[in-house]
Amino acid sequence: MNKKVIGLMILAVFFLALTLSGAQIETEWTVTVRKDEMTGEETRYVLSPLVLPVSPVGLRYRSIKAGLGVGYAGEDEWVYIWFNQIPIFDDTEFKGDYEIINTKIKWNEKVEDVQLYREWASDVVYFLDSENVVSKIMNSDMMLLELNLDGERVYFQFPLEGAHKAINELYKKFPREEEEKLGSLWTINVSKDVMTGEETWYASSPEVSPVSPVGLLYRGIKAVLGVGYDGEDEWVYIQFNFPPILDDTEFKGDYEIINTRIKWDDEIEGVQLYNDGLASDVIYFSDNKKVVSKIINSDTMLLELILFGEGNVYFQFPLVGAAEAINELYKKFPSEVEE
Repeated sequence: MNKKVIGLMILAVFFLALTLSGAQIETEWTVTVRKDEMTGEETRYVLSPLVLPVSPVGLRYRSIKAGLGVGYAGEDEWVYIWFNQIPIFDDTEFKGDYEIINTKIKWNEKVEDVQLYREWASDVVYFLDSENVVSKIMNSDMMLLELNLDGERVYFQFPLEGAHKAINELYKKFPREEEEKLGSLWTINVSKDVMTGEETWYASSPEVSPVSPVGLLYRGIKAVLGVGYDGEDEWVYIQFNFPPILDDTEFKGDYEIINTRIKWDDEIEGVQLYNDGLASDVIYFSDNKKVVSKIINSDTMLLELILFGEGNVYFQFPLVGAAEAINELYKKFPSEVEE
């Protein structure tokens, strides 16, 4: 075999190695971290390789690429698709500040409807049902997304090989044990009417996050279980750090009625809550006396709520120390309290 043929063979093997190496890189998921320099808080992301549309598209989107990503900050997670240019979607609707995109998605061989959203003119779109989508990403080999871009039906296929391992790396970075250590810290505070001098006292649980991570729409949401008492009346409430959008409710007069489920230790029962209408950050229990008794005599309370775009979301409130805190409320008033 002459030197020229050998040289050509070596060159061919070299280019083949480069090709295979490039193919391997194209299926790698990457993990990145963003740190807030002021607070030191970290948010971690995993991102798929950037992909082109499956078929050639028109001049406007000739160079468009997309990456599928998952973000996690220790409490909440969200799934998103980032584009290297701002896409213009067809057949969308607007709800408040968000553009809603209803389309189709394919996991391996299974086709499903899916709802996405984004802020106006953003290069990032988000999935509403993050927990379900993360599970699909971790248990599928590929994801095919259909989008209507400015009159063109465009498909993006994302490789999911390596996604499971990358997402698990996110979870390992944020142990959730610290939340459990705060379990017994019920607090007492007072609100005083400056004009009349009348006092209302409150016993409050620690702030809790949802049991499972939620999407970006509810990223950072927290809730407090509380009991209020003014010497005559007592009421039980849940206060959020921002107003949740509740699904499957009904209105009676000025009140929004929420029929849901609650779990006291191992006992599940139906419960009715209400709030003062839309955009309220507080919901109240209807049967206060019964609920106070349950709080005093239980160790945990698990509340199920249906939030727009998320489905069932669960908040678990620690009740250790609640009985002592509530009894302190009663001691603040000279009148006798019914047992």
